[in-house]
Amino acid sequence: MPDGLRDYAKDFEDAKASLSAASKELERLTTSADQLRQQIKEHGPAAGAINKLIASYLGHHELTVHPVEQGYQLRRHGRPIKGVPSEGEKTAIAISYFLSSIEAEGRKLKDTIVVVDDPVSSLDTKALNYACSLVRNRLNGAGQLFVLTHNLQCMNEFRKAWKGRARPADGKDPTAIFLFIDTAIPEGQDRRSSNIVEMSKLLREYDSEYHFLFSHILRFTENPNIYDDHGYMIPNVLRRVLDVFLAFKCPGSSGLTGQLAKLCTDYPGLDRDRLAALERLAQVESHSDNLDDLLSFSSMTLEETRAAACVLLEMMDHVDGKHLAGLKRLCR
Repeated sequence: MPDGLRDYAKDFEDAKASLSAASKELERLTTSADQLRQQIKEHGPAAGAINKLIASYLGHHELTVHPVEQGYQLRRHGRPIKGVPSEGEKTAIAISYFLSSIEAEGRKLKDTIVVVDDPVSSLDTKALNYACSLVRNRLNGAGQLFVLTHNLQCMNEFRKAWKGRARPADGKDPTAIFLFIDTAIPEGQDRRSSNIVEMSKLLREYDSEYHFLFSHILRFTENPNIYDDHGYMIPNVLRRVLDVFLAFKCPGSSGLTGQLAKLCTDYPGLDRDRLAALERLAQVESHSDNLDDLLSFSSMTLEETRAAACVLLEMMDHVDGKHLAGLKRLCR
């Protein structure tokens, strides 16, 4: 047999072997898919139960799931959804299915350890309240329940509900605890490290992070010669505290630069040149909109950061000394 023909014959045999292997794999996957579909039908929670949870989670009945031959179909206002559901809807469906199936296969909630990670992703305020209430009520009888979140409003919903359990007034042992992942850069290291610590009372006792963030600025300015483990995030902290303070003192939509200008008009004793440090802060840290952003690094130097922190406290003292004194008392 000529060499060329022999090569073609070998390629043909190899192709046949590959086709046979692929066919067997396809058959295996098809069988597995059929089994999974059957499990959905036989063991999956009823669509009605899921729909009740979705309605409770989102606060409306617009989104539903309907059983079909090969599982479930998502519908909005009774019609199949075209395209991809929103991130909030995906979260609602996933959490609702999870809640409805948690006691499946003979499991008992009282014997179960449940971990819920960020149950309010991409939800608006109303839906967030519904979602937190649903998760809390449905899982109240769990053997242990862990709720993880970086959303301050979500944390507040659970904090208010469990505050009495964390610090019982009758002297009984606590049945809840509030913890915080503290991220810092220890002295002598160039990488961040995280530790789980007891939540600061300034987060535990107040709905706003304002007091907690201010405490970082106060410590940073009162110990200028001591290394600060949280120094990398101080520029973002400064911006957040400045935003909140000016929102009350200069309400409106003129932006931070405009608010500082108005503040100088209302309080002529302020040194506009000294406020240049805060102008710099506004330009560099304009992205810090939530607690997550506090973990990012800043391009501001340590000297610029200390100057801005001192100017911020001087400005707050000039504009509302009683307010500043009250914050300092709380932080100490």
